[in-house]
Amino acid sequence: MLTSSVIIVKFLPLKCSKDAGSEIISLIAGPMVDRMFSTVVLPLQVLASAYLLLKQSKLGRQR
Repeated sequence: MLTSSVIIVKFLPLKCSKDAGSEIISLIAGPMVDRMFSTVVLPLQVLASAYLLLKQSKLGRQR
């Protein structure tokens, strides 16, 4: 997760730059930032959802 966060911080200025020749770099950096963002956010959502489902199923068995 730390590696993905560093890549996001590194490529975000490249994605938003308006310098000469930045059109090509922004086309490369855009999908990389988006994919790295999804690799950070999606596992956190999946793990939290799985934990809640597991916790609810254990509570249902105890009753």
